Amino acid sequence: SAITWLWQTNYWLAAQAEPHGRVIFTSTWYAITSVVSPEAVASNYYNFNGWTGTDNSAANPLILTASVPHSVVARFAERLATNDTPEWWLAEHGWTSDFDTAATNDADQDGWATWQEYVADTDPTNPMSFLRILLISNKPVARVYFPSSSNRQYTLEFNTNLIQSSWTNLSNQ
Repeated sequence: SAITWLWQTNYWLAAQAEPHGRVIFTSTWYAITSVVSPEAVASNYYNFNGWTGTDNSAANPLILTASVPHSVVARFAERLATNDTPEWWLAEHGWTSDFDTAATNDADQDGWATWQEYVADTDPTNPMSFLRILLISNKPVARVYFPSSSNRQYTLEFNTNLIQSSWTNLSNQ
């Protein structure tokens, strides 16, 4: 009797997606010289931003040949309207088209453009939601109270002459 081994070289080809998208592909073993094409699909309000890993490329779909193992990750970036306002944020507040116009409008008539409300982390559909000073106290030391949000940086400035344009940062005092 004789045993005949039918060996075939295979390589692991893997593709996955970062948040805000998905990859159409099955990560598995592929026979040598197989050609596969993982495709990245961005979620709404995001764009495909390229592949990283063993192959760095902007091609979509990506062409991989099973001559070595491959492991790639699809990256995605948020689409931005005017003044760097994310489209996903505008969609969360009811806008689903014409994002540039939506970002520059003041839909709630509170004196703040929608993009400014994004920066301040206020609600652009609520006229009572805007960045404002709630209270100034000088006892025992000067304190300024205002609504704030996490993941935001605030700077207080002062000037003794409101006609002049040279303001001083309070953190330097």
